[in-house]
Amino acid sequence: MPTTGVNGRRIFGLETEYGLIVRDEQGKLLSAPRAARELFAHGPDFSQQSATFLTNGGRLYVDVGAHPEYATAECDTVEELLAQDLAGDQLLLGLVSELKQRQPQWQVSLLRNNLDAAGNSFGCHENYLLRRFQAGRILTTALTSFLVARTALTGAGAVLPVPESQDWRFVISARAEQLTGEYSSGTTQERPIVNTRDQALADPGEYQRLHVIAGDTNISQLSGYLKIGGVLMVLSALEAGISFNDLLLTEPLTQLRALSMSANQSLQERIGHGVAAASKSLDSSGAESGVNPSFPQSPQTAFESKPASHGFLGADFLLTLTSGKELKASEYLIAIAERCGARKTDWQVPGLSDPQKFAQLWFSACEQLADPNGGELLSQLDWVAKAKLLIGSAKRHPSLTRIEAQRVDFLYHELTASLAAKLHAKGILPLLIPAGNIRRSLVEAPTETRAKLRSELIAAARQAGRELSVDWFRVALTGGGAAVDLPDPFATNSEQVPRFLAALNEEPWFPL
Repeated sequence: MPTTGVNGRRIFGLETEYGLIVRDEQGKLLSAPRAARELFAHGPDFSQQSATFLTNGGRLYVDVGAHPEYATAECDTVEELLAQDLAGDQLLLGLVSELKQRQPQWQVSLLRNNLDAAGNSFGCHENYLLRRFQAGRILTTALTSFLVARTALTGAGAVLPVPESQDWRFVISARAEQLTGEYSSGTTQERPIVNTRDQALADPGEYQRLHVIAGDTNISQLSGYLKIGGVLMVLSALEAGISFNDLLLTEPLTQLRALSMSANQSLQERIGHGVAAASKSLDSSGAESGVNPSFPQSPQTAFESKPASHGFLGADFLLTLTSGKELKASEYLIAIAERCGARKTDWQVPGLSDPQKFAQLWFSACEQLADPNGGELLSQLDWVAKAKLLIGSAKRHPSLTRIEAQRVDFLYHELTASLAAKLHAKGILPLLIPAGNIRRSLVEAPTETRAKLRSELIAAARQAGRELSVDWFRVALTGGGAAVDLPDPFATNSEQVPRFLAALNEEPWFPL
């Protein structure tokens, strides 16, 4: 397969939304807006947009809903992206530490997850740069079909309540039930698998941004690696004109929800808990009755009768193609990778520094998904690691309550409690990204994208004591004057830079 992307490269990034829970010395829960204000009290001035752009090339800010959000810099390798993303965790944990020093009696929890206790949704949005003339070839059912199937490897798992009972159920993807369609230009009232809002954040005549909002927020670095790497693999194949017409899924959203639910009964049976109660509270589509009433439920389909008796915890769900043929999720994901050329020794994909390593991990994870006993590699994926934590908790507490199960779920994602750090230290979750790379990403931008240039301009302006107006594609001195346009995400320099640097030492001009 020919190398694709732009000049054999691709740029991509992540936006991660965090849950923040703050209780004062009386145990009173602070409102979300006040909690955010307290967290950022000694951080960036959020009345100034430019303050939210950092010298590592990323952006840290308060998003709609008053939750913290971190957007990575533009990256061109998966390893660089994961380091940038993990740097966001460290930046926010630093702010949490400062808040605890100011208010030692307060309880502060920072969560890297997709749902809070009230069922409010947090997202992890993926962004991939496309050439505009190729976008029509990319935004097809082939892409959404793949995004549905990859959930079997990349879901973060979640414990959800069963309405009108004290029971609970387990889903492979917390995000799956929050989605409302395949494509849409909206992200708040509607939550599609792929957001089609045409906001390139670059030269709109040359580029388009693929905005995927279907993925879970991952704790496992392996899950994150497979999540991003899998999309890079499929994008390159689509750009090269490879056809997936015989691998299109019928009713992708309905199958996504059914796949997400496929491990529940097997897990409940494994721990001997609540199978009957959970089953009675589910409608015939496999979606929970009454859950998220603002979102439409899946229609009744043949997916309700699919047995979940094969593969690890029954999660190797049977997917139905538009031809009527059925494939296990593992078989489907292997077929996709083979179609992309991942078995070839000379296989190359923009953004994958080591395509052969990725392919080996991808095929191994799929094969272990098909194994009823799983395997060591499969256990390093988020939803599997969480399921095993629930099984272990049930052995210690045979009548595992909903509150106890949800506590396990939340602890897995709570960065301040650092269960994830313990799992990494014990080798339960692998460390793919060296700690030194993460520390470097706290302060340094990627060197091969425009993030490097934006970072240098911000640092120079701060040293000169000048205020800036900054966006992803422009850096300008506040009050008029010099500016540097950044329409090309691959550009690491600009002829506008010398004038901008010279203007830093000029007296700022303000109109009377």
